[in-house]
Amino acid sequence: MKKMRFAVASTDGANVDIHFGKAERFLIFDPSEQYCPLRLI
Repeated sequence: MKKMRFAVASTDGANVDIHFGKAERFLIFDPSEQYCPLRLI
């Protein structure tokens, strides 16, 4: 099975609140069956 990741755009690292084209940073999620660690890039 392929590993899935997804990204959201955030201005403060806590809320998904900005368009990708305007974002200075993104939150990258690496979901699994047990947990979903987060990386801020």
